[in-house]
Amino acid sequence: MNTVKKHSSQSNAKSKTKILLIEDTHYKHKNIMSVLDDAQYEVCCVLDVTSLYVDKSCSIEISDQKDKTQQTVKLKSDNNGLVNLFNDADKNSKSSSLIKKIEQHNPDIILIGIELPHEKMLISLQTISDFIPTPIVMFSKQEGVDLIQPLIKAGVTSYIAGVSDFTRIKSILETASARFNEEQKLKQELSNTKNKLFHHRTVEQAKLLLMKNKNCTEQEAYHNMRKMAMDNGQKVEDVAKNILSLSAII
Repeated sequence: MNTVKKHSSQSNAKSKTKILLIEDTHYKHKNIMSVLDDAQYEVCCVLDVTSLYVDKSCSIEISDQKDKTQQTVKLKSDNNGLVNLFNDADKNSKSSSLIKKIEQHNPDIILIGIELPHEKMLISLQTISDFIPTPIVMFSKQEGVDLIQPLIKAGVTSYIAGVSDFTRIKSILETASARFNEEQKLKQELSNTKNKLFHHRTVEQAKLLLMKNKNCTEQEAYHNMRKMAMDNGQKVEDVAKNILSLSAII
């Protein structure tokens, strides 16, 4: 489910940029929906800020399903009660409702308007960032300095404090989208680099094992691994993993 979608920083003639709006009482009086509409954004869903609240005593568990394309995230509370964020196991769960709404509407940007950020938002924000990566822009009446770093770490793309009007909202949202796209690109590049290093290390370890057990040269060991890979329709790194796994069993 952790599929990164590319977010356009500009609305086009065919469709408007979709905004999922989460707001509290203070921002409801700011008529932010009208401002977004004037800026040619489509508000696809409006939720109360309490939909973000999850008790900080909860922890996130990940379990594989039979369908490998879907991952399940559960919040486990101190009394062992489980709230399934993706499958809506608890119909009274606000967090469950939040995740379902995001999946349903597939917004380009999540905009949060609050008087003051709260630490109870952190788990929900982190879950969104990990499993449904989406630009998150947060407007706050007060600065909430102590939570700025945790909010950014949890996935907030842009945090704007003390804003009394939204005359610059279009540039703020477009900048957040552009920043999000760059961050996702860097994360993907880092992930690819780590995978390459891991595969290289695995192949090197398997070569050393073959050299030791078969008393052969490095070139001969690698040639044997390549032949096994070609014969079985596998990648060299897969053969290397099998060699190391077999060695561990023996």
